[in-house]
Amino acid sequence: MKLKFLIITLMFSLTISQDRSTVFATGDGDPNPELGGYSIENIGNGILGAADRFYLSNEYILERIYVYLSFEPENMFDSQSIEVQICEDDDGKPGNVISTNIVNLNVSNPEGAWYSFLILDECLRTQPSSYYWLSVLPMEGTNAKWIYSDEESFVYSTTNNGGLNWSDSNVGAAGSAAVAGEQIYIPPFDGGDINGDFVINILDVVQLSQYVLGNIDLDNDQLQAGDITQDGGINILDIVAMINLILNDQTVYVSEFLYEDINVNTSTYGQLVGPPIYQGMITGYYFGKAGWSMCKNRFGILDDLYNELVSEGIDDVKMIGINGYQYIEDSYVCMICDPNFPCNNCDGPIILPWTQDIDEDEDGDGEVWGQWNATIRDFVIVGRNGEELARINLTYNNPDPDSTCGENYETIKNLILSFR
Repeated sequence: MKLKFLIITLMFSLTISQDRSTVFATGDGDPNPELGGYSIENIGNGILGAADRFYLSNEYILERIYVYLSFEPENMFDSQSIEVQICEDDDGKPGNVISTNIVNLNVSNPEGAWYSFLILDECLRTQPSSYYWLSVLPMEGTNAKWIYSDEESFVYSTTNNGGLNWSDSNVGAAGSAAVAGEQIYIPPFDGGDINGDFVINILDVVQLSQYVLGNIDLDNDQLQAGDITQDGGINILDIVAMINLILNDQTVYVSEFLYEDINVNTSTYGQLVGPPIYQGMITGYYFGKAGWSMCKNRFGILDDLYNELVSEGIDDVKMIGINGYQYIEDSYVCMICDPNFPCNNCDGPIILPWTQDIDEDEDGDGEVWGQWNATIRDFVIVGRNGEELARINLTYNNPDPDSTCGENYETIKNLILSFR
């Protein structure tokens, strides 16, 4: 694998727990170099390294790695470096290397520092419910310490021959580190719609039955939709499961509302917007918090997506933002990138309608957020007849095209298009 040689110049104090995209961390803040650390040495007495094991329950694209090391330079011109790897698990030990980067240690701060680098361009996708290893190995002439974590509940392994062989895993302090990534959005299985009309009814049962009897063929999309039991094949059990789907229709229809569009940048500014206005269209409703940078980021990305759809001639898809009642006092001028106010991170005005939820019954909760059972940064896609088609929480499923190698962005876009 081709190595990427990186000169790391950014030295920082990292509060890991505040990084929403962190998928593995050995602690909060800076570790204590006085605790010592794992020897990362290649100075004639073997090639000593160490590795931390971590578990990922979902699929992620890994984006950034952090490690905290000290080292002993012989002089101010001494150049030392390490190799940082992400490895698959091989029966409780570091196995196949799937990412590797060379990091130069900073001679001006040898007593201990964080080193960080991006691996986003590698589009490194993990498997769900899997263990991985983060390993640190020395390059020739390196004499460093991978500083211990404060906690001693981590699984680690060590090597004395540069990773050719690893020790059995042990439990104790880890080498201080963190791994950041973004979760891959996987649309929920929506089987049963064999004929593609977005309704599961007797017509789909007839078509599935004809296939089981051998009278018709189905294409790949139809075969996937027809495998209701998700066992890899289509048989009488799928017909029974489809009939149960029809008899136990769980379609959710959203409650209606009409709120004033308070975004000065839109064509509907000052007008009432909501489900009755968008009847017959596919509509995305974003539940956000005015003034919060992550909410603004997600809303801005939805605005970009909407503009992209419009540029492609899609005129039956709409999107709208709903500020939570609990955030009614927060300024929304930067949420919409109001040109009359200076705002950071605004490349241009947001043109999606922005509305304010209200507390009509004075119970302290917003009406629409409550009726729709919304969580902050939920993006709810509603069908032409007011039925909820999908709900995606954009806190955990980052839609930024610069994140997850653009996979979440494309998945959400294609999901919207599939509902048309």
